[in-house]
Amino acid sequence: MEGSQNINISGTGKINGGKFGEVSISGSGQILGDVEADRIEVSGMGTFKGRTKIQRFIINGNGTVEGELEGSELNITGNFKVNGSAKVKDIRNQGRARFDADVKAEKVVCSGYLGVRKNLETENFDCNGSFAIDGLLNANKVKVEINGFCYAREIGCEEIFVRCTPLTPWSFLHKIITPFLGAKRELDKLTTEVLEGTIINISSTNAKIVRGNDVRIGPGCNIGEVEYSGSLEVDAQAVVGKQTKII
Repeated sequence: MEGSQNINISGTGKINGGKFGEVSISGSGQILGDVEADRIEVSGMGTFKGRTKIQRFIINGNGTVEGELEGSELNITGNFKVNGSAKVKDIRNQGRARFDADVKAEKVVCSGYLGVRKNLETENFDCNGSFAIDGLLNANKVKVEINGFCYAREIGCEEIFVRCTPLTPWSFLHKIITPFLGAKRELDKLTTEVLEGTIINISSTNAKIVRGNDVRIGPGCNIGEVEYSGSLEVDAQAVVGKQTKII
């Protein structure tokens, strides 16, 4: 932001909100009002009390936005929480992120943990980590490589591909832990109530209802009912309670 002040908090500090060029927090810092900036980087602990509008937001430490978040790019390798709604063009999460309200994005890439208390709307959702979405995951393309517990109450998309990552020594421990986590947190499954899409290719998925045009139910799936209008393929290692052809 041309002509704007740069802020650097390396100890403990509080500043009022405003318009800034770059904000760097390597200690413990609070911004007490609404903030607008070109770039914010948090490698310590940063708390943003108001609405935050940012071009590029980098979280290497611990960050909390208590208001709404709007931005172009969000990169997370640490811990991040947003209390208000979030509208960010590009979200890349390699750490732990939690959003307590609706999230809108063009692209979400996750190799860490992503938690959304409400709905997530995006063009592309690509995850090889774990996630818990309490509302609707609405996307054009969804790609999930299960590597931990994966849950969305509902999924609506044009195209979805789901598979479980190859077994590792850690997988044996997963099998031991899973019974203690509850139905939403099977570590080697994607769990959802309703999955709707045009092209569906899923493995290792638990769902009450799957609706689509061309549907492939792969190994490790447990599906209550499949409704399809085009083609249906069910693997011998999948369980499907009911199949309905929609004409």
